Amino acid sequence: MKIYIIRHGQTQYNLLGRLQGRLDIPLNENGLALAHVAGQGLADVHFDAVISSPLTRAMQTAQIVLQENRATDCEIEIEPAIQEINFGVWEGLTCKGEDCEVPKDEFRLFMYDSFHFIPPKGGETVQEVCERTGAFLKELMAREDLHDANVLISSHGCATRGLLNSVYKDPTDFWHGKVPPNCSVNVVEVTDGRAFLIAPDVVPGQPVEDMYARTRMLIGTDGLLRLRDARVAVFGLGGVGGYAVEALARAGVGTLHLVDHDTVSATNLNRQILATTDRIGTPKTEAARERVRSIAPDTQVFTYEKFFLPETEGDFPFDQFDYIVDAIDTVSGKLRLAEIAQERGIPIISAMGAGNKRNAQGFKVADISETRTCPLARVMRRELKKRGIEHLKVVYSEETAMRPEGPDAANASAEAEEAVGPRKKQAPGSLSYVPGIVGLMLAGEVINDLADGV
Repeated sequence: MKIYIIRHGQTQYNLLGRLQGRLDIPLNENGLALAHVAGQGLADVHFDAVISSPLTRAMQTAQIVLQENRATDCEIEIEPAIQEINFGVWEGLTCKGEDCEVPKDEFRLFMYDSFHFIPPKGGETVQEVCERTGAFLKELMAREDLHDANVLISSHGCATRGLLNSVYKDPTDFWHGKVPPNCSVNVVEVTDGRAFLIAPDVVPGQPVEDMYARTRMLIGTDGLLRLRDARVAVFGLGGVGGYAVEALARAGVGTLHLVDHDTVSATNLNRQILATTDRIGTPKTEAARERVRSIAPDTQVFTYEKFFLPETEGDFPFDQFDYIVDAIDTVSGKLRLAEIAQERGIPIISAMGAGNKRNAQGFKVADISETRTCPLARVMRRELKKRGIEHLKVVYSEETAMRPEGPDAANASAEAEEAVGPRKKQAPGSLSYVPGIVGLMLAGEVINDLADGV
């Protein structure tokens, strides 16, 4: 089953910033035009069922989409459970600008801390919206007559997010960054009784496409569902870790735990995907969270703005991790991550030295016991053996690290520290592509292992 959830077109109340709720406001001229554009974008979809909120603006939107779809003989089912939130005595009042008529602090809760919103007299809570729309969605997914169907649902902004709340990986984030635009479409695929979002907030005029279509060509729907269920921790969000996060998010990994204490700096701009000029001074965890949201808004992200060291390991929920990506540069931390992974049976992959290297083709995936040349790998082999760990999957290169040149060379080292002591200040030379290659290779191993159920 594929469920296409469309928010109604614009109304005059939308234009004026007035709360509509249960008020039966029709589409304005622009709203009618938007509905036609949205319908044209869905013209190639054969709808087997159409379900609409009883409010006129939703009904009009559904009718126009069907008109563009050339399916005017399809009967529209009316469903009260998917009508808009009831704003009670606030309905009809303005909620924007200097002339705002609703209490600003209370309305701010509705927009930014939705589950703590206390409704006005006669209104309902966001939780109540989630419960009624969620119950409807559960019943819809169980309908045998629609098992392989395309279903159009015409609803409202808050009700749409309520419907999706039972689909999102992170149900605590109600709005997922914004109110759905007028006539935007969210597509939910249901497989074996499980729903997941495949096209988020597609605006009118844009093609409504499955964001994971090319991924599932290679790993199938079962592999994609395994990725959606997976919880991956990435330790270190620099040049290597940032690219690993990028690939994991784009592949559809459902939950990411991201760890880093640093902030974005100007020296990161030459190689780190999270580093942009407008992000300088921003915690890397925050930059990563926002980037993941912009790529895959359905992905759940937990962030930890701290260094991982043996003395901080209690701050991380290792029992929740299905895979660990080690992209940190502190040997003591890398060793402890390997120990914890072995103790708890968590798959792990670790990045070896990438600093002062230029040969992209030199990197490979191997067991730590098979590594050669890399100074960091040599230290890791020795120290892991002392700890009774014979095997560790790594990405490494046998290229001999270059000797840095220029005024900063005196402070640069060929590799990460070769001691097991505290973290040291180091500044190896780097090029734009090398850390990215290592990060993508790390992510590739994780994605394939998880998709294959390894």
